[in-house]
Amino acid sequence: MAKTLSDRFNETEAQRAWGFQNHCHWCGENGWDSIHHIVSPQSECHKKGSFNASLLNSAPMHNEGCHLYNAELHKPENEKRLLRKTLLLLTTNGYRFTKKDHTFYHIYQHLFEGSGESIKVLSAEPLSSMHPTIKKEVKPNE
Repeated sequence: MAKTLSDRFNETEAQRAWGFQNHCHWCGENGWDSIHHIVSPQSECHKKGSFNASLLNSAPMHNEGCHLYNAELHKPENEKRLLRKTLLLLTTNGYRFTKKDHTFYHIYQHLFEGSGESIKVLSAEPLSSMHPTIKKEVKPNE
C-alpha cells in the first residue's frame, strides 16, 4: 500500500509565502503550478506529525515533469538542498516562523545543517518569538 500524505499546507499561507517566487525549485524554469512537500512519507527520514505541514517543508514545483514520478526528489542530498533553498528564500523575503515551523526545523535540523552551506539558523530568541535570526556566512572563495 502506498504511503499517503495527511499533513496538508494551509493554502492561504502557502500562496502568501510563495507569491514572490516565479521559478520551480527543482528545474529553475518559470511557471511552477503546485507546492509540494520536500520531506514526505516516501523520504527515508520522515517522521509522522502535523509539523510536516510547515512551510519550511514546501517547495513550488511543476507537478508534471519535476514532481510526479521523480525518484531523485527523495534522495537525501536533494531533500537537503531543497530544504536549504526554501529556508533561504523564505527568510530573505520576510517570512516569519510559526510554532509549526520551529517544530519542523528542530525535528529535521540535521537536514538543514551540512558542510559548505552558507546559511545558519540561530536560536538566539525563544521559540515563542515566532521568527528566526539569520546569519549569512561568507565563504573564503566567494
